[in-house]
Amino acid sequence: MIPMRFPSKIDRYIFRDAAWSFLGCWAGFLVLFTLVDLVAKLDLFTRSGRILWNRLPVYYLAQWLYLSRDLVPVALVMGAMFSLARFEKNWEITALKACGVSVHRAVAPLLALGVLVIVLLVGIQWAAVPAV
Repeated sequence: MIPMRFPSKIDRYIFRDAAWSFLGCWAGFLVLFTLVDLVAKLDLFTRSGRILWNRLPVYYLAQWLYLSRDLVPVALVMGAMFSLARFEKNWEITALKACGVSVHRAVAPLLALGVLVIVLLVGIQWAAVPAV
C-alpha cells in the first residue's frame, strides 16, 4: 500500500466539494429564515407605510450570527451528506476504494471541515455574539 500524504489532491477535492455543499446549505437556510421572518415581521419594519431599509441589515446580521449557532451544525451534516451522495452517484467512492483508499481515509477531509467550521463558529460566538 502506498502511503498518502495529507492533504493530497483527493483530500483537497473532497474538502472543496463538501465546503461548497455546506455553504450552499447554510446560505439556503439563512435566505429561507430571512424571507419567512421578513414576511412575518413586515408590519414591524414599516412606519407610516415606508420600510425602514436602514434598519434591516443591522437586524438581520445580528439574527444571522445568533441563528448560525443552531444552523451551522445542521448545514454541516447536510453538506457532508450531499457531498457523499454526489460522490456515490458519480461512482467516485467506488473508484477510491478500487485504488486502495479506505472509506475512513476518504472521509477524513469531511472531519477536518467539521472541526474547522466548529472552531470558527465557537470563535464567532465567543467574540461577536456577546457584542450584538
